Amino acid sequence: MKAYKYRIYPTKNQASKIDLQTEKCRQLYNKLLALKKDTYKHKRITLSRKDLYTQVKGNGETHSQVSQNVADRINKAYGNFFARVKRGEKEKGFPRFKKYGNYASITLPQITNPKKIGKKTYFPKIG
Repeated sequence: MKAYKYRIYPTKNQASKIDLQTEKCRQLYNKLLALKKDTYKHKRITLSRKDLYTQVKGNGETHSQVSQNVADRINKAYGNFFARVKRGEKEKGFPRFKKYGNYASITLPQITNPKKIGKKTYFPKIG
């Protein structure tokens, strides 16, 4: 498997859209984390990745796969936390809410073919 990182040079309008997308993802992350914590606290039910996916459906502010990646990040954070607990590490690191400006990336999994990346590439919800 290969992973590619690309450096983009957005216009001011595109940069503001990217900032808006990362902020919406941060808000969604905090919302889903609160939902997962509250559901466990009140009902003693752990929400699965599929349950979190149903919560992000219909979120028109961000691309669907970007929203699903936010849910994946929460599941990964919980998985890493429980792995550290199982190993008996001193610092457990329970998943925390993200502060403003502390969510720095989004994942666009549909951009997979590097040959399609040229001087101009369209990114969903950004341009």
